[in-house]
Amino acid sequence: MTQMKELRKRSPRRMKHIYVALLLVFLALLSGMAIPFSGVLDLVLSPRPTCTLADQIIASNMRKAVRGCPAGTGNDVITLHDSLTLNRSLPRITSTITIEGKGHTIDGDGKYQIFDVMGGVLHISDLIMTRGKAYEGGAIELGDGAELVLMRSTIRDSSATNGGAIHSDESWIKVVESSFINNSAVEEGGAIFDKGDLHTLEIKDSTFIGNSSANGGGFYKLWSSVRIENSTFKDNTADKGGGFYADYADVSVNNTRLDNNTAREGNAVYRLGGTMELHNSIIVGKGSGPHVYRSDGKR
Repeated sequence: MTQMKELRKRSPRRMKHIYVALLLVFLALLSGMAIPFSGVLDLVLSPRPTCTLADQIIASNMRKAVRGCPAGTGNDVITLHDSLTLNRSLPRITSTITIEGKGHTIDGDGKYQIFDVMGGVLHISDLIMTRGKAYEGGAIELGDGAELVLMRSTIRDSSATNGGAIHSDESWIKVVESSFINNSAVEEGGAIFDKGDLHTLEIKDSTFIGNSSANGGGFYKLWSSVRIENSTFKDNTADKGGGFYADYADVSVNNTRLDNNTAREGNAVYRLGGTMELHNSIIVGKGSGPHVYRSDGKR
């Protein structure tokens, strides 16, 4: 009974505090002022935790909710609503994820690789990736049978030792309506380095402009095959293979222009083994020496 009496005595006072708090909230909302309250009122009025791109990737990989992100299914679509600059590399992708860029930009800040895909599948559309940096694959690294489909996207100003924009080891790459601009590699593949004897590198309706490396200004392909359609390679530079370097890879080039690429050997193309078919395509020279260099030397 005593406790009930105490509660009854306190109730009017407590209600008075609540009324005052609600009145202040109402006045603050009318004036546009920030609300300084803490405790229960904060819990009611504060927004839900932000669902970041990094958390969304983890949620998809783990198939469970992560902070502000709902549980992923392992086959998820992530839509960007703003551009972002990384302050650390994004988590590795091991699930199937589609990134809808909506024309936004992910900036690696000249310090960080943007996407790392190991055994997963990554579809990217309408995204700009810039200033990625890593030892292999400045913007994107693929391994363990990963798959990448790049559509209507741009990778630019990224750098690595191998694969200035993309590095692929026994993985599958398809590039459609995309651009690689001013990427660089110290050794091989100014824009793309692709090693693998099972998967064809597919390039369609795309452009490679101003990329550079020691071997393969546009791309370096080791083994298997390359299929290029309706694309342009322009102003790429290398020591061998200004446009691209095919290393024991079979190459098919259709309706494509290789324009003003330069190299010490093979201004447009350097071939070591493999076959090459050129259909309805144009090679416009800039440097001295042969534009297509073929070496049948053995390893």
